[in-house]
Amino acid sequence: MKRLTSVLLLCALVLSAFLCGCAKPEPKSTGLTSAMIAEANTLEKYLARYESVFAENTDINGTVRASYADRSGSGFIELGSETFFVKDGSVLLYSQGEYCGVIDEGKYNVLDDYISIAPEFTALETVVSEEEKDGTLFVTTVTTGDSVDTLLADVGITEKSEEGDKIVLNYELEPGTLMMKSCESKYLSVKAGEKVLYKVRVVYDRPQPVKMAEFEKTYDEGEKRTVTVIRDPGKPEETAFTCTLPKGLQVMLAADNDVYEIYTDPEGKEILSAPTPRDVDVTVYLIRK
Repeated sequence: MKRLTSVLLLCALVLSAFLCGCAKPEPKSTGLTSAMIAEANTLEKYLARYESVFAENTDINGTVRASYADRSGSGFIELGSETFFVKDGSVLLYSQGEYCGVIDEGKYNVLDDYISIAPEFTALETVVSEEEKDGTLFVTTVTTGDSVDTLLADVGITEKSEEGDKIVLNYELEPGTLMMKSCESKYLSVKAGEKVLYKVRVVYDRPQPVKMAEFEKTYDEGEKRTVTVIRDPGKPEETAFTCTLPKGLQVMLAADNDVYEIYTDPEGKEILSAPTPRDVDVTVYLIRK
């Protein structure tokens, strides 16, 4: 009888395990990687599929940053009380009721920088789960080890992490395209507990915001001028770029002051020491120190 009871108990345990396995099957991996997520979430990919993209990022302090871009090449980025508008490769900063032209060393990818996923950070993540449900692909990634400090520094946290700390990202993606709908990043600290680092929400084919239309009207009215910047003049790596701006706007050149000095001539004889004229075409030169 004791032997029979043992056999029956064993059968019950086997049956229980079988039923549990049928009720909750292990999710099957499709081989999804963090690199695949980064590759799918670029401004170029977004605008190849949709007419426009709007991204809203809420940081660790609750500050909201909004970004918008459409196929015309126009867009904007809100950073606190300042708004950067982009049109045809030109960048205008709107702050305290005034516009100022901004040239970012010819890198007219300021929208790409703020809307696309940064692959160098995504590369630190490891996909640990994925599940498709109700038209959304839910993906979780984890970052551990020294890489945790890298991601913390990116959001302004300078304290070093402890052993066992990790960062978990929960993505909501479009199945098939892997384009983001939303994501949330959490820092799981062994000592301090859980802290949300940031949240991102993405909306596609959103109508052009009113502020974008108002900016384009301001930009299109009146005469234009060009500001040309030549980096490393006379060198094999010389590059030149031009920004078109409405007349009357001052220009702010976003150059690396630790590397370059700004000159008014290609020989580097005269440093730019005063604001350039606002109503004429101007050429300046970036020469390494």
